[in-house]
Amino acid sequence: MTSVTVGRHPGGRTVRRIIKEKLDMKFIGMLLMVLGIAALIYGGIGYNRQTTILAVGDVKATATEHKTLPIAPFVGILALLGGIGMLVVPRPRLS
Repeated sequence: MTSVTVGRHPGGRTVRRIIKEKLDMKFIGMLLMVLGIAALIYGGIGYNRQTTILAVGDVKATATEHKTLPIAPFVGILALLGGIGMLVVPRPRLS
């Protein structure tokens, strides 16, 4: 005769822990999808950089450079597909 503890999975993990792990995986999957879509839409991260061109005494001449850090489209596609995969593909059971 075998005994089963209520609230425990045969692998030793509690049911609550299994549900938490699944919710964590779904959250990470959705986050990856959002980041992938944002990377595809924006294509890069823009920022401004101020540089001093001329400094004479207390007078300074500065220039603002607009720069963009490009994000390759395949990074956005990989993040999007990874997020979809985390939501759709079932995790293997550990016994």
